[in-house]
Amino acid sequence: MPLVVPKPWRGRTAVPLMATKKQPPAPAGETRDHAVSVLNASGFLFQLRVEEEVKAGSTRHAWAVAAREHPWYHEKTEHSGFADMILADGGRGRLVVECKRSRQAHWYFIVRADAQAIIRRTPLYWVHDVRDQGLAKGVRLGWGSIQVIPTTFESAFCIVRGSGENDQPVLERIGSSLLNCVEAVAREEVLHQRGTGAIDQLVYAPLIVTNATLHVVHCDLPSVSLTTGDIETAKTTEVPYLRFRKALSHRFAWPSRVATLREIAESRQRTLFVVNAASLTDFLSKYQEARGAEEFPWEVASRAGAPFSDTLWP
Repeated sequence: MPLVVPKPWRGRTAVPLMATKKQPPAPAGETRDHAVSVLNASGFLFQLRVEEEVKAGSTRHAWAVAAREHPWYHEKTEHSGFADMILADGGRGRLVVECKRSRQAHWYFIVRADAQAIIRRTPLYWVHDVRDQGLAKGVRLGWGSIQVIPTTFESAFCIVRGSGENDQPVLERIGSSLLNCVEAVAREEVLHQRGTGAIDQLVYAPLIVTNATLHVVHCDLPSVSLTTGDIETAKTTEVPYLRFRKALSHRFAWPSRVATLREIAESRQRTLFVVNAASLTDFLSKYQEARGAEEFPWEVASRAGAPFSDTLWP
């Protein structure tokens, strides 16, 4: 029997079977690689590649991706965002990662002429879920000094090629948001696990992974002209990673007590680890706490009888 095709409804046009929707013409100058150009213009591919690098190096280190594109909200600062990645080492270590892709970028970090890559002391964020004979007592937390390897150079000044004097510094801008992210992520984790015995101490470190080439610039500061502010020569060394340490917080960290201006300034110091992406696996394989003569900050807080945090904010 021949196939009978119903007549179209009045006022409508019959559409042939297996009709293909006509594609609009490509805009002038657009090529078939337009999708690739759009992808490359974003930073998401770099972020995903960094995640793959973490996974690929799993035979050399204990770090694994615990979360990615993780939303966070900081109630005290009213800032919010997404953590590119959160890495966990299977113990108390956490790395909160911000991926920063730049085009042909070079980051220059100023250090003194005699500076060496020997820095271990690092202000990091810690949480202590205190228990006594199996019973939950409360949570102490804050930013405190912890000895961490690998040793690196440490700088408080970063100059990004192409930035002007009136531009907001890149690391200060990224770092302030990343520190809020660290505190918010830590609070969320503790809220879900405090008092359960699942955690004892947790230590969070902010980490910036970039494709920018990192340079340490050794400057003989007495040779800087007081007339022009210029220096004639400086020794530059390319490094795989380093510490960027600065007073990036506007809040006074625990313990809140009578203190000198020097002590207040010290309490606001924070450290960002800055790592070139090509050296990420090497950094992760070496990163660990290295106990020195100093007590851990939660031990200092315990001995001092520091109050527990009711809000779980520093």
